[in-house]
Amino acid sequence: SQSMDTATPLLPWQYLPSSKIEVNDIADIWNANKNTTAIVNTGKNGSTEHFYSMDGDAPSIIHLATHGFFETRQSVERLPALRGLHQPMDLTGIVMSCGNEGWILGNPDCHKGIIRASDISSMNLDRTKMVVLSACHSAEGIIHADGVFTSILNFFPGCSQKSYNLVV
Repeated sequence: SQSMDTATPLLPWQYLPSSKIEVNDIADIWNANKNTTAIVNTGKNGSTEHFYSMDGDAPSIIHLATHGFFETRQSVERLPALRGLHQPMDLTGIVMSCGNEGWILGNPDCHKGIIRASDISSMNLDRTKMVVLSACHSAEGIIHADGVFTSILNFFPGCSQKSYNLVV
């Protein structure tokens, strides 16, 4: 397989004020034009626990504006939240609130604030028809010898080989 060493620094993830503006602007547009109300979860409400609570009861559209990461088997060894993991599904993901705690102090079994592709793949998001992933590194992945591309994109609903409804 081919990949590059992305070497995400072991530094605290920075607050993204533009992400909050992004999701609030989208919610305002949605609410002005639809018969439903957009639900915005930022700050402490933008937690891994809240994301996991959508398991089996997810909305039709999920918009995530956050930090993303993609690591390699080499770069992962210096990252406590991912150390010792080697499957592509464990090396890519997104950062939620409290992500610094999991990224810097965590371990593969306790990675608060970090959602790996493997975590997403175990969720039932069947009701979701579109995912917007506004995050760095979200389109990075591994090209295997058989030509199959593996990244976080593969683990959201609607992102099969037949249909790409994910906006990056």
